[in-house]
Amino acid sequence: MKKIIKILILIAAIIIFAFLAYKIQYNYLVKILDKVENINSIKYQSLMSYGEPSSESIFSNSYIYRRGKGEETEVRMEIFSSSSEKKQPDIITIDNSKKMYFYRPEQNTIKERDVDYIPNSEGTELSFLEENKTIKESKVLIVGKELVDGKDCLIIKQLQKTGGFIGVATHWIWIEYGLPIKTKVVDKNTISDYAIVARRNVEVNTDISNDLFIPPPGIEIIHIDN
Repeated sequence: MKKIIKILILIAAIIIFAFLAYKIQYNYLVKILDKVENINSIKYQSLMSYGEPSSESIFSNSYIYRRGKGEETEVRMEIFSSSSEKKQPDIITIDNSKKMYFYRPEQNTIKERDVDYIPNSEGTELSFLEENKTIKESKVLIVGKELVDGKDCLIIKQLQKTGGFIGVATHWIWIEYGLPIKTKVVDKNTISDYAIVARRNVEVNTDISNDLFIPPPGIEIIHIDN
């Protein structure tokens, strides 16, 4: 009987220790993720690919420029064709809490629309906060650290369930600013199939030219009613 009690006490101690270890690990992760609120301006290249990024696998390639927070947010996105080697983007969008501009350089026209919202596209404070909130609310495990694109990153694994999709996401979180620099999502059903989202050449809290957030001069602007 005493032996059984000792075993039960040992099992209980292991469970408590595991819970406390996970809690300490989770709190450490949350502190890092909350640092994303310290980003006041940012610019980077955003890549999405099937497998490791290459000229054949990339299906989304854009450059993001953002400054400000809340109603002061201004964001510019330059979107390139996935296989494009052109220096000129296919689409440029400029967004703030009052106006949105949609510009196709090849057509040499700009569409303008009045808006009344805080931008929530890739690169904005809201998008980063929502991304990190999803990580916080999921089952996660810290598995190590690694240098990615010159930045010290915490590596975490996250179980993802969306509709019929079940997968495991590995995130490389920039420790200094709590920003996911790279994410790899593996389909648990196929294992060999995976997608990668990468933020490259990230610069934080740097000056960004005013010219990037206004339409280029000398081009016809077509106003679109809401």
